[in-house]
Amino acid sequence: MYLHKTNTVTELWQTTFNWLALSGIQLNKKYCREEITNHPEYPALTSVSDFLDAGSMAYNAVHADASYINEFNYPVLAHIRKSGQEYLYLITTAKIWDIEKEVTSHWSGIVLYPEKEANWFNENNNIAQKATKKNKQYVAALVFIGLCLFATAAFYLATPAVIAFGLLSYIGVAISVFLLGTELGYQSQLVKQVCGAVSNGGCEKVLRSKYAKGLFGITPADAALLYFSTQFIVYLVGSLFPLLLQTTILLAFAGVAIAGWSIYTQAIKIKQWCALCIGIAGILFLQAVVASFAIGPPPIIATLATTVIVFIATCLVLLIALLPLKQLIKTNNANQQQLAELKRWKTDAQIFHGLWQKD
Repeated sequence: MYLHKTNTVTELWQTTFNWLALSGIQLNKKYCREEITNHPEYPALTSVSDFLDAGSMAYNAVHADASYINEFNYPVLAHIRKSGQEYLYLITTAKIWDIEKEVTSHWSGIVLYPEKEANWFNENNNIAQKATKKNKQYVAALVFIGLCLFATAAFYLATPAVIAFGLLSYIGVAISVFLLGTELGYQSQLVKQVCGAVSNGGCEKVLRSKYAKGLFGITPADAALLYFSTQFIVYLVGSLFPLLLQTTILLAFAGVAIAGWSIYTQAIKIKQWCALCIGIAGILFLQAVVASFAIGPPPIIATLATTVIVFIATCLVLLIALLPLKQLIKTNNANQQQLAELKRWKTDAQIFHGLWQKD
C-alpha cells in the first residue's frame, strides 16, 4: 500500500511524527524523517510499521468499520483513499469523525493506533536528540556572546545612530547565516514559516536560480555573510578605529544599489520572492538611512583608501575561513546522502534476492 502526498496533506513522515508526538512519544524530528523516508518502500505503509517496530512500540493496525470508532485508542492514523490518492490522516479524538466528514467519508477502514501507555525507544534516537540539544546550546551561546559584544561596543560608542548601525549589522549576520544554511540544504522550522509566508518554495527557487550562482564560487549568500560580518567586526572595534568605522558607514550607501538589484532580479527576472533575500535588502536600505545620520566629516582620500583596503582585507580573511568550511559541509551532506542510499539498498529485500540469485 503506497501513500501519496497531496497539496493539502503533510508528508507521511511528518504525519507519523505528529501522531507519535501526540501519543506522548518524544522523537528527534530529523531522525524520524531520515529513518522513514530512507526506507526502501517509502511512502508505503510498511515504512511506518517498520519504524514503529524499530522502537518496539505496541500498536494496532486494524481494518474496521464505523461501529468501532469509539473503541480505538486515540490519536489514530486513518487510511484515506480519495481522488486516486492514498494517505494517512491524523485524527486526535473520536469527535473528529463527525466534524471532518469530507475527509473521513473516504476512510478505507484501516487505522493505526497505539496501545494504552505504549512507548517507543531506540538508542539512535536518543543520540540524535542529544546532538540536536547540543547544537541548540552552541547556537544560543553564540547569540549570547554576539549580544554581549554588541552591548559592550554600544557602551563605548554611545552614539545612537552608530549603535543602530551596529545592530543592523548583527541582524544582517543572523539573516545571512539562515540564507547560507538554506542554500546548503538546511532549513529550520522558523525559516520555513518565514519563507512560506512570502512565497511557497520561493527561497529555494531563488537560491537555485542562475542569478544566485555568484562569481568564483562566492554566492550572494556568502557575500552577504562576509559583508555584514566585516561590518560587525568594525563596529566592535569602532571606538578604537573611528576612521575605519566612519568609512564602513559611508560604504553602506553603496548597499542601496545591491538591494535594488536584488529586488529587481526577484521581481522581474526570477519572478519569485525569497523572504531571506528581502530581509537582506531591507537591512541594506535601513543601513543607508541610518548612515545618513551616523556619518561624520568626510575623511581625506588617502585615509578613505586605506580604510577601504582594510575593510576588503578583513572580508578576504573571513572568505579564506568560510570557503573550506562550506566545502566541508557540502562534502558531509553528500556523504550523508550516500549513506542514506546505501542503507536503503541494504534494507531492500528485492535487491538482495536479485543479487543472491545472480551469484
